[in-house]
Amino acid sequence: MNSTIRDTVDHLKDSARDAYDGLKTAAQERVLDPLTNTGRNLASAARHGAENVADYSRRTAERTGAWATANPLSAAGILFGAGLIAGVYLVSRCRR
Repeated sequence: MNSTIRDTVDHLKDSARDAYDGLKTAAQERVLDPLTNTGRNLASAARHGAENVADYSRRTAERTGAWATANPLSAAGILFGAGLIAGVYLVSRCRR
């Protein structure tokens, strides 16, 4: 009788272990692998977007520098006006 119970318990352990292994494999294939691929795709898209922003910023800075070199009086006037506006804003904020 003890042998029958022991065999049944061993059989149940093996069945549970097999079920666990099957569940683990299914979770890997159906959940973790797709999430990993999605994460890689998102990282690639973010990297591509950051490269585009860096390139756009570099080109904008180059164009601005070229314009300021070609139009030094206009550039100085714009900077003076921006400084004046910023100064008025900061003074008004300090008075509150």
